[in-house]
Amino acid sequence: MKKILLLVSLTLLILSCSTEEEQESKIPSKIVGWGDSMMQGAGGNGDNIISIVARELNISEYYNFGVGGLTSDNVVFLSGGKDFKVKVNDSLKLIEYPTIPFNEQTYPSRNVEIDGVNGELIRENYNFYLRGFESFDEEKIIKFKDAEKNKNSLVIIWVGRNDSQYNNTIENIKAMTEGNNAFVLSICNATWDEEGSELYERIERLNTELRNFYGDRFIDVREVLYKDSENIPSEEFLSDGVHLNSRGYEVVGKYVAQKVLEKI
Repeated sequence: MKKILLLVSLTLLILSCSTEEEQESKIPSKIVGWGDSMMQGAGGNGDNIISIVARELNISEYYNFGVGGLTSDNVVFLSGGKDFKVKVNDSLKLIEYPTIPFNEQTYPSRNVEIDGVNGELIRENYNFYLRGFESFDEEKIIKFKDAEKNKNSLVIIWVGRNDSQYNNTIENIKAMTEGNNAFVLSICNATWDEEGSELYERIERLNTELRNFYGDRFIDVREVLYKDSENIPSEEFLSDGVHLNSRGYEVVGKYVAQKVLEKI
């Protein structure tokens, strides 16, 4: 009898180790995050969910492309979800383009590629200039090099809070996640978003639509940020009325890591 119990125990141990090894082998070797100030970690004193998820999943290579103030209309181009088509004048100043690609809170330039040639897109006040390219007359597509990091990565999207009308939010997020099996985080209310208000209800509808479309790749971080009796983030997790503090990002990061492990 003892021999049988020992054999069963050893078998269970082997199966457990095998399952853990299989799960680890499915975890991508790098993480990429796209979004706004929530993804960036504003208010977190250096903490952000991407670094926390990377720590929890034991991933050493990670990239956080969250930038304060960006909307999904900006991020969809930076992340490679949509083609950024431009026309320029003789000085390579952009004279026609879909939207401002990045704001004053981001880097003064971005590495880009046009027709296989690498260069830079530079912001000077409210104007954008290409550097490292020959002048051209026809419309061209600018590829933002950061988007190449998406390949073979665990991609996490947290964007939409800054979208003024939310008309394109769902369309943009779907474009960002096409072909990369990304995880999408819920859009959070601010403390001043009164329940029943137009903005509150709009965010509720967006999250419902995202949940229905992405299923278990939609991670509703409100489940750990909101108290049962409230429909806004708990003050203990906030640095202001909308951004999280270090504790808030820690809680969200661990929760996201847990949900990723459950999926893979």
